[in-house]
Amino acid sequence: MGQLPVIIIGGGIAGLSLGAELIKHGAQVIVLEQNEIASGASGAASAYLEPRTGTGGLRAIEWASLEDWPDYAAAIEKAAGTDLDYRTDCQVHVAFEDALPRLRRDFEKRTSAGTPTTWLSADAVRALEPELAPNIAAGFSLDQVHWLDGRKLCAALATHLRRAGATVREHTGVVSVTRKNGALCVSSADEAWTADKLAICCAMGRNDIAGLPQDVPLCRPVRGVMLSIAMDPSRPLVRRVIKHAKGVLCPRSDGRLLVGPTSEKGETSPVVSETVQRQLLDTAKRFVPALANLEVCEVSSGIRALVGDGALKLGQSRHMPGVYYSLSHGGSGYLRTPVVARELATYVL
Repeated sequence: MGQLPVIIIGGGIAGLSLGAELIKHGAQVIVLEQNEIASGASGAASAYLEPRTGTGGLRAIEWASLEDWPDYAAAIEKAAGTDLDYRTDCQVHVAFEDALPRLRRDFEKRTSAGTPTTWLSADAVRALEPELAPNIAAGFSLDQVHWLDGRKLCAALATHLRRAGATVREHTGVVSVTRKNGALCVSSADEAWTADKLAICCAMGRNDIAGLPQDVPLCRPVRGVMLSIAMDPSRPLVRRVIKHAKGVLCPRSDGRLLVGPTSEKGETSPVVSETVQRQLLDTAKRFVPALANLEVCEVSSGIRALVGDGALKLGQSRHMPGVYYSLSHGGSGYLRTPVVARELATYVL
C-alpha cells in the first residue's frame, strides 16, 4: 500500500465491512458518509441471512458467507465490545390457502437445491409461533437461516474502525472526484482529501458524484420502507423471522418487530406516505392479528441502488486507476458481507 489513505464513500454495511478488512492489512482508511452511519438501506434492512436457491455463482458466495457468519459476528462483537443480536433460530415461511401452491413450489425448489427445509402443517406452524393467524394453511422452516441487528453491526464496525485508527466521518457528502499527479482528489462541499485508492460503496454510486469515469456503473434507485412495531420484549408476539409472499416480520431483542419491506422502483423520497404505512401494517395484522393492539414506533426508509439486471457489481475502473466499486447488493448485502468485503479488499490491496 502507498502512504496515502484508502477512502471509502458510504457508511453502510458495504463500506464499513470493506474498511474493517483493509485495516487488517495495515491500510489507512477514511470512511465518508453523507448522512449518518447506517442511515440508508443498511439501517432499514431486516438483515436476515438467507441464501438463494439455484446453481449460480451468487448462490455459492451466499452459502460461503453464511458459513463464515458465526465467526465473523463473534470477531466484530469482540473488537467493538458490543452484542449484535446474532441468532440462528429457524426462519418460517407461511401462507394462507390462496398462496399455498406458491409456498409448495418454493419448498420443493429449496429441497431440490439441497437447502435444509422442513414442511410444517398449520398446527406445527402455530406451535412455533402461537400468535399467527388461525387460518394460516401451512408453512416450512429454513433451518440454516441466521439473522442479526444490522444497525448494531454497522455501529460496531464503525466503533472497531475508529479504535483501529481509521477515520469515520458522518454528514460528509462527496461531490466530486478527480485524479491529479498520480493521486485521487476526493472533495466534499467544503473539504478535500488526497487518496491512494477510492472505493465507491454508497447507494447511488456515479449518479451523485461528479468526475467519476463512465465505467463506474450508474444505479437505479429502489426504495425500501420498514415499519417498527413496539412489542413487549418480555412477551414478544413474534419470536422468529416470519416470511410470507408480501414481505417479512422480523423481531428484535429490544421488542421491536420490523414489518416490510416495500420495493418501490424509482422512488427516492425519504417521506413515507400514510398509504404505504397502512398497507404494510394491514398486511402484518393479517398474519398476526394481535398486532392491531400495538403502535408503530418508527418508520424507516432507505435506497437500494441496483445496476442493470440487479446482480452484484464488484470491480475497478479502467479509465481512472485506483477507483473501485461495490454496488447493487439488492436485499442480500448483509448475507454476502464476509465474502464480498474480503474479495473487494483483495482488489484494493
